[in-house]
Amino acid sequence: VPPITWLFGGAVPTPEQIDELKHNPPRVYLTLNSVEWLEIGTFFYFDPEFDRIAPSQVPENQEKWATEDEEPDIFATCKNDNEIEKKKQEQNKIMAQEDDEIAHTFKKPGQYLW
Repeated sequence: VPPITWLFGGAVPTPEQIDELKHNPPRVYLTLNSVEWLEIGTFFYFDPEFDRIAPSQVPENQEKWATEDEEPDIFATCKNDNEIEKKKQEQNKIMAQEDDEIAHTFKKPGQYLW
């Protein structure tokens, strides 16, 4: 639902104007060529009122997943410093290839870069 201020050019409407909108809602039309107008429907304004906002109830396993911000450690399977260094070199090589592809490969508009 668009904000009600759109109907008043960005100005905040008075309570009288809001009451008038509730009793006589405006009809909405759409045009693609400024000649033919299609009726979209009627704009109804609802004034939401909240009694309270209930706390969310998320199962334990989902709560842990939803609050987890860290990425998995790709170096956890490495046993010594040599393997960690090889893994870092692989990651740097892959990132360099992706950066090179983005910078030097022609892509059509609307095509994904990766």
